[in-house]
Amino acid sequence: SLNIADYVTGVSGLSADLEVGDVTPISTPQYGRRSFIPLLYGNDGNIKLACNINPTSRDCWNAICDEFAALTDGKGMWFEIIFPGDTDGYFFRGEPCPMQMPDFNAGEVVQGEVQIIESANEGYKTKITA
Repeated sequence: SLNIADYVTGVSGLSADLEVGDVTPISTPQYGRRSFIPLLYGNDGNIKLACNINPTSRDCWNAICDEFAALTDGKGMWFEIIFPGDTDGYFFRGEPCPMQMPDFNAGEVVQGEVQIIESANEGYKTKITA
């Protein structure tokens, strides 16, 4: 279990909007209201972790990608996000993508993003304690 919290500064792509389906009968009067049912939560499956780019973050992320590449027999990699003081963690399964060179400016901290392609999402569950 690798801890990437030491260099992650933000996360995007986890939230998802609930899609709805229009089930309004055709017999509804012209100025009547439509009826909807909930369908699936929609997002693009692209989770991005904003992070400081440095030797520690590169080594850690490379180790995560190597660990994923070594999985066999249909095994996957799960990620857990834990907020301090919370009894639950947020769990999702995904494929980590290799770190890319970010855009940067001279005289500034080098920050970029690492990407995880989500394949399953369990949401909040009791956090794992080591």
